[in-house]
Amino acid sequence: MPLPLPYGALLGLLSRLSPFKVRRNEEKCIHCHACTKHCPSLIDVEKKEVVKSEECFGCLTCVSRCPADGAIALTVRTGKKVTAVKPWLFPVLLIALFYLVIGIGVLTDTWHSKIPYEEYQRLIPEVQKEYVKQ
Repeated sequence: MPLPLPYGALLGLLSRLSPFKVRRNEEKCIHCHACTKHCPSLIDVEKKEVVKSEECFGCLTCVSRCPADGAIALTVRTGKKVTAVKPWLFPVLLIALFYLVIGIGVLTDTWHSKIPYEEYQRLIPEVQKEYVKQ
């Protein structure tokens, strides 16, 4: 039997190792506290140059709520160069990575469910009946 995966610890580790980071530009920051007030993880974004917290899950709320243009941005570090990334690119890359992992699992024939296909065929009409009743 496989050991349970500590999902929170895995996400924290991935957050730490990710090349994508939220960075704040002190020169452009107007110190309005909007980034900190709206952070769902309660990270004090305004006091950080780079958000390196394990609690940051990349929702980009701090970036979207900042009224000062260029004060806070999602960035990627490639070597010594730091480049700002368009916020829409981050979820696109995450979705692509998600499907890449699934695709590798399917191609290597390791993506299996413990529920037999016949059981799915039996259960799906039952679930559909429940939704139709409401």
